[in-house]
Amino acid sequence: FRDEYYPIYAEILQQIKPYIKPEHINFIQKLFQKKLKTRQQIALQLDSIPIKIKASYKSLLQDASYVTKQAALWHYWAQFPNERAALLDQTQNVKGSNDKAFRLTWLSLALMTPHYKDVEKQGFAKELIHYSSPDYNMLIRLNAFDMLFNIQLINSEVIDNLLDAGLHFNWRMHQPARRYLKKLAQNEHFRDLIQASVDKLPKNKRMFYEKFLFNHAR
Repeated sequence: FRDEYYPIYAEILQQIKPYIKPEHINFIQKLFQKKLKTRQQIALQLDSIPIKIKASYKSLLQDASYVTKQAALWHYWAQFPNERAALLDQTQNVKGSNDKAFRLTWLSLALMTPHYKDVEKQGFAKELIHYSSPDYNMLIRLNAFDMLFNIQLINSEVIDNLLDAGLHFNWRMHQPARRYLKKLAQNEHFRDLIQASVDKLPKNKRMFYEKFLFNHAR
């Protein structure tokens, strides 16, 4: 049970998670006593949390790794709906790392949780959408787009940000953005929103999107 063996532990957890038995519980409980990398694998690999390790699993939210915190938050929220509000309250002030991944996850879960801070939900949505804007780096924007699509929060501002990202010089940015735009353009409502945003673009950008999304140029 040495900590440098965490890739092996990850493989074991992946293999046992579909059918966790009592002897597996004992093994997992011992992993909770290990250091950051090993504990991180529990959060990443176990998407279903056995009740017997529930308290230990929740302790992962206190770990130093934001990767661990993010995975633990997502899985715990998904499995214990009656504890969602308390869980979000507990983690609402976690700053997260520079990639904003934890904050993006928290905002998405807060928006998806019925009756949770309803008065503040508009602000949560505004913050999440803003992370998809050119004010942030490529990684944050891509993560924000993923979250926005996961929770189906798409409006004209998101589309404007997608159109901007779709013309980014880096293919890692523009390819996913264009895929999202293509998918949205298949829906009549979103197609109209996209067209309205495209119409506001400078001529060269407008012509690109007219041809790329609508197969015509004006």
